[in-house]
Amino acid sequence: MDWANLLKPKRKSSNHPEIKVVPPLPAKPESYTQRSAVHEVIPPACQACGGSLSGQDSHPHRHQMIDLPSVEPDVVEYRLHGLRCACCDTVTRASLPSEASALGDGERLTAMVALLSGAYRLSYRPVCAVMDDPFGARRARSGIGHLRQETMDAVKSGGG
Repeated sequence: MDWANLLKPKRKSSNHPEIKVVPPLPAKPESYTQRSAVHEVIPPACQACGGSLSGQDSHPHRHQMIDLPSVEPDVVEYRLHGLRCACCDTVTRASLPSEASALGDGERLTAMVALLSGAYRLSYRPVCAVMDDPFGARRARSGIGHLRQETMDAVKSGGG
């Protein structure tokens, strides 16, 4: 089907009303295939006479309830130990591993800030509110600024 021709404006005629052809919406999936739980709900008695029911419906009506997963911050703590040398009495502290962000923000949090700031064009305060309210990851505006800059630098350099 040629959608481009269907969406072109129709010539107006004094005898015929204008007809708009709208492409159909994509079909809604009949059901989601990944389910957390399935509950078989069987009626205890006939709704008309109260008689007992037995058996199983081979094609039951399906009602799916979709919810968002619970969101909690994933906090990984690095304990950098400082140990004193027995020979020279110098304290040497362990270095932060390369996979740990010096700013203290993980990849998913950084990606969410980039999404909210870039694609959704939210300013500092709304980004801070979204990080705090549903995610429980309170961040100061300056921290959001550092994450934005880190993301821009990574995009400019062509890598992450």
